[in-house]
Amino acid sequence: MNGYDETKLLKKIKVMFDESLEIKLDEKLEEKFKEKLGSLPSKDQFYEETLKVLKKLDDIGEQMTMLSGRTYNNTDRLDQLEKIHPDYTHVAFAS
Repeated sequence: MNGYDETKLLKKIKVMFDESLEIKLDEKLEEKFKEKLGSLPSKDQFYEETLKVLKKLDDIGEQMTMLSGRTYNNTDRLDQLEKIHPDYTHVAFAS
């Protein structure tokens, strides 16, 4: 032999390789994380967009309330018209 314990040397090389690989993987993961994180909106942008959506939902709710009142009025009118116009004809023009 040449004075080196091959088993110990291989173990040290393996440890160094594993540490180097771990460092490289950590760097790559951090790079990817920052890349993905960069495409997300900031907290202020997120809240601003959320408020817009909530405002639109509120507007839709108000419109639904207004339209439902009109629908009930139209239903009442149709019921009254059907009473005075049975079978969708005017009594004066019935044959």
